[in-house]
Amino acid sequence: MQISIALCTYNGSAFLAEQLDSILQQTVLPTQLIICDDGSTDDTLRMVQKFTATAPFAVQYKVNEARLGVAKNFKHAVQLCHGDIIVLADQDDVWLPHKLAVIDQTFAQNPTIGYIFSDAELINNKSKNLNQRLWQKTGFNTTRQHLFRADPITTLLRRNVVTGATMAFKAHVIAALPAPAPTSVHDFWWAFFASILGHAGHAITTPLMKYRIHTAQKIGLSGLNLPESQRYHLEIAAMNELSHDVAQSALQFPQMHSEFNRVIRLIQARRDHFQCRMTIRSARGSKRLRLWLNEIQTRRYDIFSHSWRGALKYLLITNYELQITN
Repeated sequence: MQISIALCTYNGSAFLAEQLDSILQQTVLPTQLIICDDGSTDDTLRMVQKFTATAPFAVQYKVNEARLGVAKNFKHAVQLCHGDIIVLADQDDVWLPHKLAVIDQTFAQNPTIGYIFSDAELINNKSKNLNQRLWQKTGFNTTRQHLFRADPITTLLRRNVVTGATMAFKAHVIAALPAPAPTSVHDFWWAFFASILGHAGHAITTPLMKYRIHTAQKIGLSGLNLPESQRYHLEIAAMNELSHDVAQSALQFPQMHSEFNRVIRLIQARRDHFQCRMTIRSARGSKRLRLWLNEIQTRRYDIFSHSWRGALKYLLITNYELQITN
């Protein structure tokens, strides 16, 4: 199968050479590399031109007329790809030499798979290994891997465990997906809607790349460390937007009407769960306990958050926080 790489750049000269070199070192080379630049003002263009002059595969470099942002830029890059497999790439990571070979082999051996994502090693801005895995940071442990195989939609709603820099798609799958909404993150959107439409996702447990953690990242792991109250507001707003986006997308796929209805109910349940957690956080005394017990009975803690043990810990901690702030 022919492999296309969709690589997006924006002022990435600090790390781009290392990423391009890691693509060049693949044991299975791509047929095509599409690079879409979102208006870089650094040395990105010069570096790409130098790479293109000697690359043993086709390289196409496009500069956007206006800034698109990450999600729209990836959509644009994907649309320019013509391979059977489309692999997403960030400008600041480093691929292990066997990445494309493993992706190619996995798709070939599993014809029902629509998309792939993998674990990754974490490195810093000096390319030093941090001795930690990406899935450790995102909490995608063995239990959640099993849950993803059984119910990817609910697993993705609990937390996006699919990191775009590790993703690869069959071209016909990603071409058939609705376009990402303006406020969406492309990796969650594509994994979520591929799963809704019945295209199985496959998690490769071994790292296929080195994922770089640095302060200039536009998206990635940074959102995991937000204050709890801020995260709850963002979660609720995101679920309201996603419910609307799913309803709109359902119009494109009338044959999936019942599945979209189930997804909307799940989204609304997740929104209600975080709305309830906000209310519990500000409630006092017996009202707090009553709200907490009611939420436990809904089992939404089990589905979208932690188990009842985690919920009990949350109740005790927030109660203590109220005591020391009053």
